[in-house]
Amino acid sequence: MTDGTASAVNQELLNEVTVVIVTFNSAHCLHELGRHLATCPHIIVVDNGSDDGCAQLALTHLPQAQVIPLPTNLGFGAANNRALAKVKTPFSLLLNPDCEITLKAISQLLKTASKWPDAAIVAPQLLQANGAAEVNYRWPLLNWNSHGPAVSNGPACVGFICGAAMLLRISAFDSFFFDEQFFLTTKTMTFAHACSTSDKPC
Repeated sequence: MTDGTASAVNQELLNEVTVVIVTFNSAHCLHELGRHLATCPHIIVVDNGSDDGCAQLALTHLPQAQVIPLPTNLGFGAANNRALAKVKTPFSLLLNPDCEITLKAISQLLKTASKWPDAAIVAPQLLQANGAAEVNYRWPLLNWNSHGPAVSNGPACVGFICGAAMLLRISAFDSFFFDEQFFLTTKTMTFAHACSTSDKPC
């Protein structure tokens, strides 16, 4: 079994993705981010006006990153928009600072996106610290209530995914990503709703 390190992952795949991390008082997360993303060549960190030195410390742990320090907290969507405007790779992985992800997992997301070229968003199955699966997907209540059992294995087309980790196909969005009138709580639901109503599946 591979260990998720650079030696086990096709580095050419990693060149296809820019990791975007929005931080707010997330200095305590930087060490693990640096450990897991050390060989990812394209990283953008947008700091939402932290007062814990996060913006200043980011390059210590992620020296390859481009850091965008914002003077105040603009919210999740607005901060991601600032980064996504600078992305030049075909894909961008939006990653919460407290999420741990392996290079192997990033590679698998990219392979899945290649297998499903019509998918605008590809997301992993999130796991809790004890290894138990989280239900990080469903159908937006804006459309209809979901029915039936949860996905237990393999890929599934869903209407809504948790924004903690999601791979975006940049070409699917026509330069419009997050509606900045939503600060945080409904960000990914409105994002998924916009995809579904424009025939861009998650």
